[in-house]
Amino acid sequence: ITDFTIGADKIDLSTLGVTSHTITNVGSVYTLNAVTGSGTVRLAVTTIGGTLDVHIYDIARIESLAGPQGTLYGASSEAGTLRIITNKPSLSGFEGRVDGEINTVAHGGIGGRIEGMVNAPLNDMMALRVVGFYQHDAGYVDNVAGTRTFLPTPGGITVNNAAFVEDNYNDTTIAGGRAALKIDLDDTWTVTPSVIAQDQRSHGSYGFDPRVGDLQVQHFFPEYRHDRFVQAALT
Repeated sequence: ITDFTIGADKIDLSTLGVTSHTITNVGSVYTLNAVTGSGTVRLAVTTIGGTLDVHIYDIARIESLAGPQGTLYGASSEAGTLRIITNKPSLSGFEGRVDGEINTVAHGGIGGRIEGMVNAPLNDMMALRVVGFYQHDAGYVDNVAGTRTFLPTPGGITVNNAAFVEDNYNDTTIAGGRAALKIDLDDTWTVTPSVIAQDQRSHGSYGFDPRVGDLQVQHFFPEYRHDRFVQAALT
């Protein structure tokens, strides 16, 4: 996969040597899977009225399934489904990895991310795989000082936004993790409990008012969005 984009109403996938694929009106169904032996750890995530921004790390592959997929994945996947196949716990040996990044936004602040994974065999029958990540997307819109005066004039009320003035105030922070425990009961049966959690906090507005200035707004109220999900599965 060379490029992967989730938009408001479509998903674009670009792969090496393969023509780009686009699923339009994909709805809000994403399926996270970890292949474990002959079975699959399946975390089907369905949202109402919004797309789920899943952090991608320690992934085996991403499958693009053309629609309709309603029979297997529900009504929100009529136009198609993305299956995010995560790497499974392995008994072959200890493995770890850490990746980091620092970036800057033009006319904005400094962002970055750190993410890592550990695969640890616990004994001959059990292995644990844990993934963690933290990402900060810097803002680039300034909420500048301003006042508003309400009628009558004169004698009206004047308010200001001093409490909300901030440079690069439209930042986003994402943190979360994933864990899976592989348990071989015998040569043919494997049990894999797993859990995924993510917390996203966003501030500010991603639009600006050209009447105020380039990449500037004058807002007089707090702007804050908080999205989180936790999902567990047993396969």
